[in-house]
Amino acid sequence: VRSVAASAPAPARVLRIGASRPPPSGLSTSTRAVAGRMGAAAEAALLPCQLDSYLRECDAEVLGCEPLAGAGSGGSRKAGKKKGKKGKGGADGGSGSNVTGAPVARFAVTLSRSCLYPEGGGQPADHGDVVTSDPGAPTVAARVCDVQTRAEDGATIHYVDEALPVGAAVRVRLDWGRRFDLMQQHTAQHAFSGLIERRLGLETVSW
Repeated sequence: VRSVAASAPAPARVLRIGASRPPPSGLSTSTRAVAGRMGAAAEAALLPCQLDSYLRECDAEVLGCEPLAGAGSGGSRKAGKKKGKKGKGGADGGSGSNVTGAPVARFAVTLSRSCLYPEGGGQPADHGDVVTSDPGAPTVAARVCDVQTRAEDGATIHYVDEALPVGAAVRVRLDWGRRFDLMQQHTAQHAFSGLIERRLGLETVSW
């Protein structure tokens, strides 16, 4: 997800399944041309946040929810690394938080769609919330601690602190303040690296 740094963020946008949506303004000119030729197939291959980097919420369905090994110690290497750094308390088994108050991932959730960007391309994963929206059912709110792309099938996995019922309708909400900061830093890093390479001939070899 990339964006030219701006002093004031654009207004929030919300994507609803089955509803008409505005043109994908977050696409580059070349990607927009490809999407225009491929139509729905192109959009289906991209996450909503790749179509619109300012999208902050979207509706989805829970396709899967699996407990992580160790109930908070991390079922994936990446999630385990992040929780291991905290090092104190782990999951408390009830609130899904460690002693510092930070949420701890205890479940791996797959959704029908998401506005949360998985770690990749030099940009950290988004954080946010997934909240059930089925009328008449108890509301479940899960904090998204990490988002990763599963190597085996390319699925986007959301690591959350609360279990979500499979088949439930949910609202996915982005932590916009964190995302906008990452977008600005990512854009600035590319601009700075390009300047250093052009002026001094030094390539970026790590970040």
